[in-house]
Amino acid sequence: MCILKFEGVSKKYPYEKEFLLKEISFEVSAGEKVGIVAEKQSGKSSIVKMVAGLTKPTDGKIFLYGKDIAECDMSACNVGIVFDDFALMKGKSVIKNISYPLKVRKVENYLQIAQTAVENFNLEKIADVKAKKLSYEDKLKTALARLSARKLDLLIFDDVCRNIDRQIAIEYTDRIIQKDAAVLYLSAKVSDLQDCARVYVIANGTTVFCGNPAEAENYINMSKCFDKFDVNADMENLKNF
Repeated sequence: MCILKFEGVSKKYPYEKEFLLKEISFEVSAGEKVGIVAEKQSGKSSIVKMVAGLTKPTDGKIFLYGKDIAECDMSACNVGIVFDDFALMKGKSVIKNISYPLKVRKVENYLQIAQTAVENFNLEKIADVKAKKLSYEDKLKTALARLSARKLDLLIFDDVCRNIDRQIAIEYTDRIIQKDAAVLYLSAKVSDLQDCARVYVIANGTTVFCGNPAEAENYINMSKCFDKFDVNADMENLKNF
């Protein structure tokens, strides 16, 4: 069963002259892990925000459970997202960041459930520490623990490996992935997506390739589609200026 599908989705922000994303298409079905690789500041987080309902596509359609996402009540959908900035309440403690969403959803015994999540991610010693004081790893664990008490059909992880060893990040994310869940990973590096069945490559704002991780890596290297923003090359050019 297809859980999430982007069909010719484009995104242009009012303050930009060009489209950030152009006719993006991909899908994620139940029980599979899919990756999207794109350069930094190339629209990955905008894809996530469109699923979350924080921004709307300019053109194209997004389908959730086969239904136009514009018609879905996202608060009632079993979708869990770990944003690139974790979207934690910075002035609140770890335990409050985990328990508050459960309280809002009127989950019975939400404090007990939150405490179990704290223990499952070994956060007991910092349970009362405010989120703004946490390390990157502890912020990731808190964001994951916050989702762990829910039955989720779709999980989206936005660049969670960028400041932590990939194996450690994947070990944490795997703790909350339930059987038959659809999983979407987004990253700037194919090496972060080795566990994915297939990887969609987005370059110059559009979907240019889909294959397994090795094929995606080979395509990027052969096509040089990510060389547009080659920082090392730009630095060399500056030296010779």
